Amino acid sequence: MAQDTEQQPKKKRRGFEPRPGHVVQAFVFALDPGVAAERKLRSHCGAARTAYNWAVSSVLASWDQRKAEETYDIGETERTPWRSWSLPSLRRAFNAAKRDDPRFCDWWEANSKEAYSTGLANASAAFDAYAKSKRGERRGPRVGRPPHPQPPPPGARAQAPPPRLAAGVPASRTGPAHRAETVEPVA
Repeated sequence: MAQDTEQQPKKKRRGFEPRPGHVVQAFVFALDPGVAAERKLRSHCGAARTAYNWAVSSVLASWDQRKAEETYDIGETERTPWRSWSLPSLRRAFNAAKRDDPRFCDWWEANSKEAYSTGLANASAAFDAYAKSKRGERRGPRVGRPPHPQPPPPGARAQAPPPRLAAGVPASRTGPAHRAETVEPVA
């Protein structure tokens, strides 16, 4: 029995494609937290942003230090070591710094470790996208290196925009907002 020597080239998938005969449904849920829950949500979001800013600033500080050392003709072996931006190394460095760093030591226990992990994962992904873009391995427009985080002005508080439902519908402040749609199966 002769086998075909020609093989069909594999198609590259773009996006999500449901299996034939299956229907995909999506739901949008609006949050309507109370005052205490909203305060906790904001705290967790702030923890993720602070961890992201810490990771970006620590990696960029080592890059900038190495660049400065190069201008002073310091040898490669004597320069500040490269700081890895992999998620495990950022977690190890953050766990070592969180108890002593004045940005974290008073309040890091008040938030979930996953909030900090989210910020560190986003920083790692930002550096990965930059490195892949620089090597030409990333599709789409070129990505610059993550910028140095700017500290907020003294006394400034983060103000989140009011919650919104899908399609720009403002969420109700007087009670839970409900939105119901019927979904027709796709044939």
